[in-house]
Amino acid sequence: MNQTEQPNYQGNDYDEIDLKDIILTIGKWKYKIIAVTLICMLFSGIISWFFIEPVYEVATIIAVNQGTKPAANTQNPENIEKIFDQLGDVPLITPQSSVQQISSASILDSTIKKLNLPYSRGALMSMISTELIKDTNLVKIKVSNTDPVLAAQIANTVRDEFLTHVNQVNGQKLTKSLDTMENQWLQKE
Repeated sequence: MNQTEQPNYQGNDYDEIDLKDIILTIGKWKYKIIAVTLICMLFSGIISWFFIEPVYEVATIIAVNQGTKPAANTQNPENIEKIFDQLGDVPLITPQSSVQQISSASILDSTIKKLNLPYSRGALMSMISTELIKDTNLVKIKVSNTDPVLAAQIANTVRDEFLTHVNQVNGQKLTKSLDTMENQWLQKE
């Protein structure tokens, strides 16, 4: 069977559409096109005006200073370096760790309690977003809410609670380091 199969082209009979025909068709239906467009615009305007609440976004920025080893005193540099080495871990807060700490349960719970918010921790977390500002040590805290005043209060309270939390952690680490240094000092004497 040496039959060669030739492709069966069905639908080769098609009409060409001329640009002039398209323009005439649009011209014929132009009033209906304009009417449908206006009706859709009116409908979407009514929905957005009466049914959709606006969402306001408020942002606050925190500068996160990274802990560094202090410069040694020029009078007796060896003793000062030894003292700082004996202090143990100096608190180091990076912008990346700040982003995670801002959305921690303790900060969110204290914000809810301080402002007496009707939100759960998860609902409050969904309103808050944090981001690092590129090539800086700045962290932006953004809060979205339908009430602009409440959004500002939440943003400022989250910022204040975060700073309070950082100060408490740093105070605990400093106290621990000073106790360690005092114990080592007493052992040397």
